[in-house]
Amino acid sequence: MAISGLRTDASTRSTGTFALAPPGDPARGSLARMLRFERRWLLRVFETLIPAGVDRQMPMGAADVPMHRFIDDLLEHAPLEFIIGLRACLWMIMLSPLFLLRRFRTFLGLEQSARLAVIDRLRTSRFYIVREAPLLFKTIGCLGFCGLPAVQGALGIHPIDATPPEWARVASPEPPR
Repeated sequence: MAISGLRTDASTRSTGTFALAPPGDPARGSLARMLRFERRWLLRVFETLIPAGVDRQMPMGAADVPMHRFIDDLLEHAPLEFIIGLRACLWMIMLSPLFLLRRFRTFLGLEQSARLAVIDRLRTSRFYIVREAPLLFKTIGCLGFCGLPAVQGALGIHPIDATPPEWARVASPEPPR
């Protein structure tokens, strides 16, 4: 995929002199800071809310960038109160098809169009906390996604960061001694 400032090769995405980590699944997990399966759920919610190819100006989405590393970094540094609220909203979204669609499936068991329909139903709920959950996930996902210089350039966000965030970079090999 060719995006200004973003070169793609087999294993990394390169922005200037910094290589971006490839997309993947979250690596860590803990009981207090979300288990690994919950982190994978969160990643899939971001991929649903920030899809690739919806607009010609932005051909990549959350699945094309190292959002898994953003999630690990976010959950490592965020206050526990935030994580508890995020976890509760995540479980609500995961189980919402049971109640909203009367289907015996989780959110991730639905097709993309049905997932978006669930998000839309949540967004129009009469209950404030339910109504705001999709916005919470969009906001958090965009904090990571739009922190990448290639995304900033494609969206016309200025100034464009000179380097990608630390969480998005490929770990550089240690210099020889």
